[in-house]
Amino acid sequence: MHSLNIPHLPDDLTLDDLDQITIPKPTKPDIVAVRLGLLCTLYVQHPQDPAVKQALAECGDQYQAMFGAHLTLYLNPTGDGRFVRYPKGGVSLAAYVASNNTPDRFLAPSFTSGTSFRDAAPYSLDIWAPDPAYFKARDRMAYFSATLPFAFLKDQPGTGAFQRLVHGWCRILKPYCGYAGIGAIQSVEGAERDRTAYDVYPIAMRFPGVEIEDAGSVARHLGSHIKGVNWLTALSDEVLAPIGGRQALLAQLDENFVIMEYEGGVLIQAGPAPELGDVNRQQIPRFYRQLSRLVRPLRMTFPKGDSFIRPPNPAENTEATNRWLARFD
Repeated sequence: MHSLNIPHLPDDLTLDDLDQITIPKPTKPDIVAVRLGLLCTLYVQHPQDPAVKQALAECGDQYQAMFGAHLTLYLNPTGDGRFVRYPKGGVSLAAYVASNNTPDRFLAPSFTSGTSFRDAAPYSLDIWAPDPAYFKARDRMAYFSATLPFAFLKDQPGTGAFQRLVHGWCRILKPYCGYAGIGAIQSVEGAERDRTAYDVYPIAMRFPGVEIEDAGSVARHLGSHIKGVNWLTALSDEVLAPIGGRQALLAQLDENFVIMEYEGGVLIQAGPAPELGDVNRQQIPRFYRQLSRLVRPLRMTFPKGDSFIRPPNPAENTEATNRWLARFD
């Protein structure tokens, strides 16, 4: 099993190799604290809208239909209780929403393929749409966050399967913004994710192409901004308005970018394949950087006292988070 603390990653890493790159939990080495994998997170406006919850449920049920054979545990759609064994027939989120589709009901299921909910699992899904009382501000976002192993690319080589999957989710959810690519995968359980955040820090500092995720924290502070870009970046017409709109942005992109439209927005692929990058080798994904510089005025910053990047010195959490958000500048 590979360690991410090695001084040099070989150039000939295979997809099988990437799926084996994990960091065990120091106090419980049988628990995987962090692994690399494919990540997609999409942020959606108006989480109390019944149509939004129906769309989130549709995407969640689609994920289960495709990958449910790998899932082992889930947290019920109300978002409370504890993780229990995933049933053979799956969990119909559409049925839950049909019976509970009022603004005062949460939709917050989580699914994992881990042997424990503490595991950073290759297959996982986290959906979150709060009720109005949870966040009184009306501009808070719902989110849909899914992970897959790199083996998904190996099983369907050259087909653009991951791009089509993410684009399909965008067509259903019509996200305000989002991203997909290589991610540092952690547990779907919030408290466990907080405990392993320090294990993610070395990855964040070395590999700029790796998305570091805390969708809950981002959703709280996103407002009218975006988190940033990755291999695939979803941008709504609304979020693009301050920089001249969709056409103004697309006019500045060349043949190295693939454009996939959805109602009210666009999904942009930066380069032919997702990239890790490596600061130690002065390798910054250049197409990510090119897109990032164009949308830089839209990027969020975290307020003092909040963060999702955790350096060794906790006093530097917010500064480190905003520095990581600006890593492609």
